Amino acid sequence: MRDILGKITRKKKEENAPDPSQVVNEPGSNEKDPARKSEGTGNFENDMEGRVPSNVPDETKVGQEVKNTDFPTGGPEKGVEVTQTSNAGIEDTVIGKAPMTVIADQDMAINKHKAPVLQVGQSCHLGNVRGRNEDSIFILNTFSGGENPISPFGLYIVADGMGGHHAGHEASKSTSTIMARDVTEKILLPLIGNESGTTTSSQQPIGEVMLGAIQAANKKIHNPDPEKEGGTTMTAALIIGRRLYIAHVGDSRAYLLTNNHFKQVTTDHSYVRRLIEAGQITEEEAAIHPQRNMLYRAVGAGGDLEVETYTQTLPDRGNLILCSDGLWGLVPDTVIEEEIRGSSTIQGSAESLVDFALRMGGYDNISIVIVEFTY
Repeated sequence: MRDILGKITRKKKEENAPDPSQVVNEPGSNEKDPARKSEGTGNFENDMEGRVPSNVPDETKVGQEVKNTDFPTGGPEKGVEVTQTSNAGIEDTVIGKAPMTVIADQDMAINKHKAPVLQVGQSCHLGNVRGRNEDSIFILNTFSGGENPISPFGLYIVADGMGGHHAGHEASKSTSTIMARDVTEKILLPLIGNESGTTTSSQQPIGEVMLGAIQAANKKIHNPDPEKEGGTTMTAALIIGRRLYIAHVGDSRAYLLTNNHFKQVTTDHSYVRRLIEAGQITEEEAAIHPQRNMLYRAVGAGGDLEVETYTQTLPDRGNLILCSDGLWGLVPDTVIEEEIRGSSTIQGSAESLVDFALRMGGYDNISIVIVEFTY
């Protein structure tokens, strides 16, 4: 791991100091504001420490994993009921409208000379074992400078197609493409096209667009023929200004790293996570459980798909991390946090974490997206 670089400060030369009457005050930090979880987002622990599978997982995620939500033989004890719960939708925030505007934030308007920045590092690797990469990632990052810049805008997607299922790689690609298309057409282009930086009341709320994209993908890739079924996870994060929106299905993950915290903000929609929540197995047992790759919720299942959502206002600086289970299943959360905090570049962090997963076996495809936000 790399040493953490010290903060570099520059002394302003007295002769070049600006006119005190023109100095703009720095906005206060939002770091102390706790992240607000949406309904349906559970308590999260750093549950990956020391998780190294003792055997190579099956090439396929258990057949029927998309459709069958019943426990297989050897599941939880009789009398333990496991049910899906309803999740609250993403906050219906329309661009430029209360309660949370996503045009130039108040802090940005006060400090015009401090440009907000979203920087990205990424890696999408085949791994050591698989013959085809079922993962898909998508990154759309914008930057606007000048006297009145539009809000920073970033869309980040990690989708993990179900290995061994018919066209799992096509399922992940199609789902990512639909999300990217709908967010671009219905959110980004109206924001760019409106010179005032606001939108009309006829435009869709952000949450509605993201949820609609996942439902459209769910219908498109669903195939009732069990010999041709396909499925994929989907973790999509959208940043507009200081506002973060996440729509999530499956066991890919999203984390937030700030000055004092590192937390998982998505829930794993997996069989072993249900067993852990029911008190049937421990985190250590889940790491080597034979059904650890089985999902009870995935895009492509058809029908009414429940989508987990999460939204919050971001602090002054930090990192958003999205990754597939090919990474978090082999790299402990503590290592992910240490590497990102200690690295001089987020691209270097992404590559180092993938290398770590490869050294630990690299049994699955490995994908990671790291976003560094600075306001």
